[in-house]
Amino acid sequence: MINNLAEMFNCDINCLRNSSKLIRKLPYKKKKIEITNSYKFLFVREPYGRLFSTYSNKFYFPKGYWYPLGTNIIRRLRENPSQDSLIYGHDVTFAELIRYIVEEFEVGHIMDEHIRPMAAECNPCNYEFDFIGKLETMSSDIAYLRNEWNNRHFSKKSQEHLGKRTNLLSEMQHFHLTLKKINGSHINIFNLYQRAWRYYQITAVISKHINMPFSKNKTINYDKFIQELEKARKMTDVYNTTAVKAQKHEAMVQAYSTVPIRDIGRLKTFVREDCLLFGYEESLSWLFDKKVSTKEQTTFNYFIGLD
Repeated sequence: MINNLAEMFNCDINCLRNSSKLIRKLPYKKKKIEITNSYKFLFVREPYGRLFSTYSNKFYFPKGYWYPLGTNIIRRLRENPSQDSLIYGHDVTFAELIRYIVEEFEVGHIMDEHIRPMAAECNPCNYEFDFIGKLETMSSDIAYLRNEWNNRHFSKKSQEHLGKRTNLLSEMQHFHLTLKKINGSHINIFNLYQRAWRYYQITAVISKHINMPFSKNKTINYDKFIQELEKARKMTDVYNTTAVKAQKHEAMVQAYSTVPIRDIGRLKTFVREDCLLFGYEESLSWLFDKKVSTKEQTTFNYFIGLD
């Protein structure tokens, strides 16, 4: 979205950030006037899927987001954690994240922006938004915004690629930094490469039928790994598109199957307000109907490399 705005308004990422900082520094009354007179829009996503995406991208993928949130989760919830887990927080499980979320919510703590309810992040009851879009319909919603802004003369650009990711492997730059951060630890590097490969299978960039072409007994070259990722992405084009896209849902069902029933019930309370405000289903059948959830289980392990 940041890249889309930069294209639309000839304002690069630094320009957008500086504009945001200027508004934040204004006295409250002036800030309120600026916000009131601005075109306000918000994008939301299905709450259960949002939490799973946060886990996949921020915790399972070796992105270095583990500290301090990951270490806090492990310190509070895990019995007999390893020293590396306490220092880096690199191996948080999905079940641990969900338990941490519901516990933080129940005691009323201020939560990290990536996990707190969307309504708490941008309260639509306090701000009169001009438009609320959804991630699930992002392409058409952005097309609407583009036309709306053109009609209001906010922008005269018509970018056909708006709403599309241009670099599907952009997260790998974070992975490279993570490898440097953990230098000197006992964390298994091969496991991290496995998790990076799996992440692109979870996000349906690479087919689950394409195995990582590296063995455990040999050192992996980072640049060679990138080349193999690119090759696998191109090879994925020959697979059935619907089947590849289904990997996202399969991985999410598998992740939630590891969460204790008690915590799933508590999570329902956590997502309730977002579901009511933004029109999402509170009791998803694949999550709350055992017959459906059992039917949707897969034997493919999407979450290797956490041990």
